Amino acid sequence: LTWEIRTLQYDEYNRPKVQIGGCDSTDGTAVAYVGSLLAIDGIAILITLWQAYLARHITTDLSESKYIGIAVVAIFEASFIGVPVIYIVNEQPNAVLFLSSAIIFVGVMAILGCLFGPKYRAYWK
Repeated sequence: LTWEIRTLQYDEYNRPKVQIGGCDSTDGTAVAYVGSLLAIDGIAILITLWQAYLARHITTDLSESKYIGIAVVAIFEASFIGVPVIYIVNEQPNAVLFLSSAIIFVGVMAILGCLFGPKYRAYWK
């Protein structure tokens, strides 16, 4: 991995005004790293969905399999829409930062809302 800095704008005295930096992999190690992370995350999601499927008929107040499924679908939808858009606007760092933050926000709020929302609703009844 190498760190590269690109200058996007210069001021009137030819000094760098706007710069962006990022890691670049020339030997393919980043592909293996990202691939292994995606594989581990994918396996974790599949295990989560399988366990939620097995627990779907549990009749207790704490049965959360439906809400776990809703949260996983919301995370998948946000990623399915957001990741290609991040790839499209890869040259604009502000857009990449905003979209990455929005995907993380949607994922976290889906988990927290789906798991704790029904508990708060039941508590305040």
